[in-house]
Amino acid sequence: MSIAWVPNSLNVRCGSSPRQPASAEPEPPPTGWKPIRLRAIEVIGEPGAEAGQFDKALTLFKGRFFPSEEGGVSAGQVEAEIKLMQAEANAQAGRCAAALAFLGEDHRELEPNEAVARPDVRMAMIAKKCGNGSEAQRLLQTAAASKGGGESGWTLRAQQLLGTVDAAKGRQKVQELLAANERIKDANGANGWWWYNLGILQAAADQKGAARESFRKALLLPDRMMSHHLARAAMADLASN
Repeated sequence: MSIAWVPNSLNVRCGSSPRQPASAEPEPPPTGWKPIRLRAIEVIGEPGAEAGQFDKALTLFKGRFFPSEEGGVSAGQVEAEIKLMQAEANAQAGRCAAALAFLGEDHRELEPNEAVARPDVRMAMIAKKCGNGSEAQRLLQTAAASKGGGESGWTLRAQQLLGTVDAAKGRQKVQELLAANERIKDANGANGWWWYNLGILQAAADQKGAARESFRKALLLPDRMMSHHLARAAMADLASN
């Protein structure tokens, strides 16, 4: 559980100290500040960002100081995910000025565990929806070139969207990746983040039933790298598609 620090002189839920960078070591609170328990990851669930209450959810991050990470993800990364969700909703609703403005921002916080393919594919869909085909192509090419083994499902999805992998080679690659993931599972390396990424890979292979089961297993395990939120979002995508 993260802790927000507020001045002892203020009877409010928010302070004015800047948020600690995700990469920094935990530090003691500023002098004269008191702790308020706050789980940053809860802001992204119902009835917050997942219910479309983006501005309300983002307000909870203003002026808060988070000295530690929880579940492998920082408050800044949770906030960035909410902003990405908001941009997706804006693009879907035709509010493209706001959606495209988001694409021009700094997105380093969108890469928990150095997973770059997932946000790039999602931002490519925003660009495409708002008529910026060249930016969509650039983002998909970046995602398709990602070497992160844990996000191979998103990398494969980017390649499929680009049309750079033929059906036969795609099936062979999926089988190789699924076999590699089975070895990890057998070695007891399967946590919620792992099950989520396995589900994405299975979805890319059109194994929807297996993907739903993997997402369900991710939800049964402790939250890791926003695995609960991401699994819920992936299950919603499967249902809508």
